[in-house]
Amino acid sequence: MCKRLLTALLAAALLYSTALAAPIAANFLDSAALIDEDGAVIVAPGAYDFIFALDDAGELFCGGSNEGGAYRYALLNGAGEPLSEQVYDMLALEDGVVVFTQGSLYGAMTTGGEVLAEAAYTQLVSNGEGGFLALTTDCFDDQSDGLYRIDETGAVSATGVQTLGTLNWFSDGLMPLISAENNLYGYVDASGQWAIRPQFAYAGPFIEGRALASLTTGYGLIDNTGNWVLTPKYPDITFEDGELALAVEGDGSATGFDPATCAEIFRIEGGEGSYYAAYDGVVQAFDGEKTCLYDYSGRLIHEGGAQASYARGENGQFILSDGPWGAECYRIVRADGTLVEGAWQSLFPLFTLDGMGYYGFMAFEATPVYVEELDEEQYDWDPDGVRYGVVDENGETVLNARYEALSVAGEKRLLVRESDAQGLIDVHGNWIYQISTARE
Repeated sequence: MCKRLLTALLAAALLYSTALAAPIAANFLDSAALIDEDGAVIVAPGAYDFIFALDDAGELFCGGSNEGGAYRYALLNGAGEPLSEQVYDMLALEDGVVVFTQGSLYGAMTTGGEVLAEAAYTQLVSNGEGGFLALTTDCFDDQSDGLYRIDETGAVSATGVQTLGTLNWFSDGLMPLISAENNLYGYVDASGQWAIRPQFAYAGPFIEGRALASLTTGYGLIDNTGNWVLTPKYPDITFEDGELALAVEGDGSATGFDPATCAEIFRIEGGEGSYYAAYDGVVQAFDGEKTCLYDYSGRLIHEGGAQASYARGENGQFILSDGPWGAECYRIVRADGTLVEGAWQSLFPLFTLDGMGYYGFMAFEATPVYVEELDEEQYDWDPDGVRYGVVDENGETVLNARYEALSVAGEKRLLVRESDAQGLIDVHGNWIYQISTARE
């Protein structure tokens, strides 16, 4: 009995995991297809020039074709069925609704294709409560623009607020907006009324209850009532993900603060000309002689040269670039700061599969050339000679550099082009779906 139950549960789990596998939008040289990860065709090539996903779940897609020199798009579901006519200039998913443009004007529809707001607005954003805020005049000129509210029934009303800027997005129920009355930023609520009066030289979106804002004295952080929680005295603050506020001081040093408590976490001693980038859990510090990579606790992970830069890799690793384009200057840095054996001319993350991280790499002929004006050596290279391959997180070659194009498709497939064939492969190079690139 227990064995049969276990077998049934495992079967159900397999069915459930298969059901969650999102369709893959595969864009080829001259056409596009919608395919599942096993190669079954959902939308065959020829129906659209290209297809792209609007969500991560694989429930909504956009199919586009060139009509008279302009692309027109239709909303598709995960089964490839059209949910709208193919008449839109652009489609984007925002807060559970689809925003579209027609003739440079914005409108919105449900994820089922039912139009909620006709294309009549120069800007339109979801207010997070089933309605929208919108502008009807040119938001890029120097004239003030009236802010309108569109409720969930489609009724339009003027809010009485005048702005000189473009609309942002809502977070924590608030949207930063510049007022035409005093040329300062405040925040409006879902109804389009001022919730935090215009008083800031700059105001950004809220992240985890905090927002970057500034006065003439400098940058700081505010809470969602508009009160300062980090004094606005810094020449610059990077606040990207709600986990760290990195404040750069006048002497070139940087201090990392916990945004929730505003307690100091670490300090990096810098100097004139130092600059910083903080995002995705790491801080890069550049001082003209070296580049240092820190985590958000202030721990030094790795130190590179003056040209070095880092990008997030797979499985907690990082990608280091430390040299001119064309040189074999791309390396894999482990989470502990040690380097994986091997160097490549270019390296980019693909995905992690069964606990193993994979990277794409480029290989091409490059000739060193001294550039007198820059007093440095660079490389001449032929883009048509580029070939792509795959290595794993240990630097071992998985696929030799033989593909003319290679990119991630879905969670564990690769979209490639090789000679007269293009399609989907798995990470070991087995074809899942293949079509010819030969022209008739």
